[in-house]
Amino acid sequence: FQADAIVSTNAIHLYYGLDETLRSWRKVLKPSGRAFVQSGNIKNPAAREGEWIIDETVDAIHAAALEIVKGDEHWAKYRDVANMAAYDDLRAKYFLPVRPLQHYLDALHAAGFRIHSLRKRTIEASVKEWYDFLAVYHEGVLGWVGGVEKIEGKPATEEAVKDRLALIRAAMERIFNGRDRFDCCWTYITAE
Repeated sequence: FQADAIVSTNAIHLYYGLDETLRSWRKVLKPSGRAFVQSGNIKNPAAREGEWIIDETVDAIHAAALEIVKGDEHWAKYRDVANMAAYDDLRAKYFLPVRPLQHYLDALHAAGFRIHSLRKRTIEASVKEWYDFLAVYHEGVLGWVGGVEKIEGKPATEEAVKDRLALIRAAMERIFNGRDRFDCCWTYITAE
């Protein structure tokens, strides 16, 4: 069996074995088959100023939360985190570092694909919806607020989780300047 098309919707940036995955796509596609790839997590040089890459917001939230904690006595108990490098590593496991577009184009080419079309689109995202998503993965976003069992050997307290969620919300308020929507750059690649 060979397929006419493969579709990867906002997932290619998550593939740990990208080269192997793309080679497997090539094997299952007909010679005239196409791979349709879309992602909001590709660093596209065509992005407009002010457009976000979805996962870049996570590092911006982390940085803003650090500033908030440093500047407000209310958060003083979260200032001295001994294992910050471990939390940085944890965040990178939850939200993989953003790679440039050329990384994916080179990988597709190496797997035997030819780029048929490449475009980018500005997508307006809801701050509330993104907060709701990040709240589920709060350990990966700001695990250093109250700690996580994987690193500290004990789970965060209920109070610490509430603080963590409040800090995520406050950091988002800061990075998005109080707006309820933000622009994202989404990349679309068609390869054959």
